[in-house]
Amino acid sequence: MSFKVKTKKGKVDQKKTDRLKRRMDKACKKINDTVFSEIGDFRKMAEEMGVGESFWLAACHRAMLTLHGQGMDVFLSAEFGDLFGSADFMEPTMQNSWLDIERVQAAKEKHEAKMAKRAAK
Repeated sequence: MSFKVKTKKGKVDQKKTDRLKRRMDKACKKINDTVFSEIGDFRKMAEEMGVGESFWLAACHRAMLTLHGQGMDVFLSAEFGDLFGSADFMEPTMQNSWLDIERVQAAKEKHEAKMAKRAAK
């Protein structure tokens, strides 16, 4: 598995490969900057309001539910949600448990089945 763009003849197109690498690097930097900025601002605001320790677990869970509700994959939303309760972005603690993820996924599937049944009528 290599990150290379190949021509129709099977040769590596280095120019297109380099262009995709630069585009990916730019996208990753934007994602990183946005996540650190938004979550940092949220944490700062919450700390200024004097929230307690239990708030951070609730914030993680609420963020997961919000992100998942907006169409993000349940496992990815759990990972992002965990960042809201982690003081250390380099080593975030897992707050949203496997049970939380399974419960949200089951609720999504139940809702989708209900909507499909309703649409079939």
